[in-house]
Amino acid sequence: MHTIYMGDTCLLRADPLAAEGPGPGQYRDLAYGAKVSEANSLASLFDSAAFATLKAAGTLPLQIYAGRGRALEIMAEDSDDGVVVLVKDEMGSCFDFHEVTLGALFNQPAFEEA
Repeated sequence: MHTIYMGDTCLLRADPLAAEGPGPGQYRDLAYGAKVSEANSLASLFDSAAFATLKAAGTLPLQIYAGRGRALEIMAEDSDDGVVVLVKDEMGSCFDFHEVTLGALFNQPAFEEA
């Protein structure tokens, strides 16, 4: 089973499903019974309005815990295009919040720089 927590709140608890052909793997969301693709981004676990409220309220950075005890930080940085939300991994590398996939969280020991 794979889990992603933000504090005491479980954002996702899922079991891998058997492969159904080529393409990204699938997980069964144990809370809702729906299928979740490993290609989904970490951002897909957050309601966009709720996350915008968190960002506007200045409550970032947030700590999340994914899979094998991985501690990650969701943070906001100012850029020329406005505020950018990033995920910082254990090695201190930063990645776009919308590009980090569930598959990367669950299946890789660390993110890989593109």
